[in-house]
Amino acid sequence: MKIGDALVATVDVTAHKMTVTRNGKVVRVVNVSTGRDKYPTKGGVHIVLVREKVHLYNSATVGIPTASPDGYYEKLPWSVRISNGGAFVHANPATVKYQGSLNVSHGCVNASVEDAKWFYYNSHLGDIVNVIHAAVGPVRWDAGMADWNYSWETWQQGNLNG
Repeated sequence: MKIGDALVATVDVTAHKMTVTRNGKVVRVVNVSTGRDKYPTKGGVHIVLVREKVHLYNSATVGIPTASPDGYYEKLPWSVRISNGGAFVHANPATVKYQGSLNVSHGCVNASVEDAKWFYYNSHLGDIVNVIHAAVGPVRWDAGMADWNYSWETWQQGNLNG
C-alpha cells in the first residue's frame, strides 16, 4: 500500500479563505464564499468523498423548492463533494464578486473556476477539508464528517481532562 501526500484544505468561514497545504506547507490560498446565515456551512472536519467535473445542483434535494426565491437548478463545474448532506467545494462564477468578502452560498464552498479546477485536480478521495469559525457544528450522521469529528472531539476531551 502506498499513501500519498497529506493534502489538507482549511476553510475559514469568517476570513472567506481556503488555505490548502501539502505535507504541512501552504500551496494555495483561495478566496471563497461559504454558506449565508440562512444556509450555513457546517463546521468541522469533512473529507473528500466524490469528485465530479460537472454536478447538477438541485435545491429540492436539500429541501428547498426549486421554484422558491432561494431555489436553484444548475450545473456547475469542478465539484468536490465533502459531505453526504450536500456540501461541496465547487466553482460558482455567479459568486466570484463575493468570494473573499461575503458568504452567500447555500452551504457549499464556492470558488472561482480556476481555483475550483485546481482543487479538483489536486484533491483525492479521503483528503481533509476542515471548516473553521463556522456558526454551526458538524453533522454526526454524515459519513463525510462523523468519524473524524467524533475522534477529534474525543481526543480533545481526553487531553483537556488530563
